[in-house]
Amino acid sequence: MKKSNAAVIALAAAVGLAAGCAPFAARRVKANAERVITFQRNDEPDEKIGSAFDRIKPAEMVPARLKTYDTRTLELLFEAADLTADMRDRPELTGVLEDIFQEALSRGFVGDMITQLHRRYVAERQWGKDRALFQRFPSKERELPQIVEPAAVAVDGPAAYDVSPDGKRLTLEAVDLVSRPLIVAVVDAGCHFSQDADSVIAADPELSKAFAESAVNIYPAHYELNAEEVAETNRKGKARVKILYKASGWKGFDFRGTPHFYFLKDGKVVDEIEGMHPAKFAAELKRGVARLGPRP
Repeated sequence: MKKSNAAVIALAAAVGLAAGCAPFAARRVKANAERVITFQRNDEPDEKIGSAFDRIKPAEMVPARLKTYDTRTLELLFEAADLTADMRDRPELTGVLEDIFQEALSRGFVGDMITQLHRRYVAERQWGKDRALFQRFPSKERELPQIVEPAAVAVDGPAAYDVSPDGKRLTLEAVDLVSRPLIVAVVDAGCHFSQDADSVIAADPELSKAFAESAVNIYPAHYELNAEEVAETNRKGKARVKILYKASGWKGFDFRGTPHFYFLKDGKVVDEIEGMHPAKFAAELKRGVARLGPRP
């Protein structure tokens, strides 16, 4: 009888310990997710934010574990994973976001997760998944244009989408960076610095001519395509803007900020201007143009 009682007591203790561990683990995940979000909102260094997310172990983000968390923890974990996927360029975290979304959806609460998934799919150019999301949860704001990607286009090199005049079709094209002197202008029509840069170029005949002859204008479209806005810019005739395919195909280029100008000769960057500094911007552009050498 004594052995039996001891066994019962041991079993009860083990069950109690396991029951106590699960809530503790969930609280730890929640606290770590909150830490990531707080660091980001306080503009802490990227390394600190990334290290905070790394405290959440992969085993704590698998579907079976997600089922044990309360809905608020799921919401915080989704936001923390989304921030980290963006900041560290970690596309593998998209799968985590999808798992969290499915679990939250089963509980009838998704908040803004649909919008955030859409933005993540656009950032990674995962058009098939984005269309499936749209079909499941239609929204005019998330509707994609027709996207044409010819098999002949090498998608592992520099490539961009040409935008149809109405903005309803994007056609993927390779971008030749080698055969002629080139200016790659990373711009965003919605960025006032890009607008100011455009005004400086348009006001100077020398720069206006050089950009008309040699510039390839690329809109990064990090989270939204804004294809119809790009089409409107193109219709105005100021410059023809294309939409970036994937930054990974453009070795040595940074598409995270606008405006950003690269001057290339024989495929190599001979000058670079990041940002727009009004007092010296025109002179910087002319220096870059001069380094391209005489144009045909």
